[in-house]
Amino acid sequence: MRSVLNMLVRALVLSLICAQQVNAQVSAAAPPSKWDPTYWYETILSAQSARHRGEMLEAEGLCARAIPYAEAQAVKALRDHADLLDSQRPGSGADVRVKSERFAEIKAEQARATKPGSSFLGFVPWDEINAFADTLRAAKRESDSQSMRVLAASYRYIQEVYIHRNLLIRAGKDPRGEC
Repeated sequence: MRSVLNMLVRALVLSLICAQQVNAQVSAAAPPSKWDPTYWYETILSAQSARHRGEMLEAEGLCARAIPYAEAQAVKALRDHADLLDSQRPGSGADVRVKSERFAEIKAEQARATKPGSSFLGFVPWDEINAFADTLRAAKRESDSQSMRVLAASYRYIQEVYIHRNLLIRAGKDPRGEC
């Protein structure tokens, strides 16, 4: 019994050390210019770990990196989709380009806002990103397609995070680091 307990304690200590090392790496790293699912995921996990340890400011700082990073990458993905469609057939990306510009405008407005809010886009961003993934797959760019599917899921997750944070605020709870 004692040896099992010792193994569990060692495993716990080792996992805490690893979590601190990952936190230090993620905290020091600037967000990549291209969508990197690993960077995003590790940043989210580090934020959750910091929140669990009660380090709310660190957790919120990590969320403040992960959320805008995925949002900016979602905007970029829609623009890239319009460009790809246009390269395949001139003018075929016009509808997606209009959506990407509307999306970019809304994200810029939200970045300047001082309180939570929502805006109607007229389309679902993660569906558009998944459509981009389909276009990439049809172009035989499977790894890019998979990366865009992860981005679509990540963007959807962020929208759920916003809802959860709003509910915490309304309940009088601290939403810092909740991502």
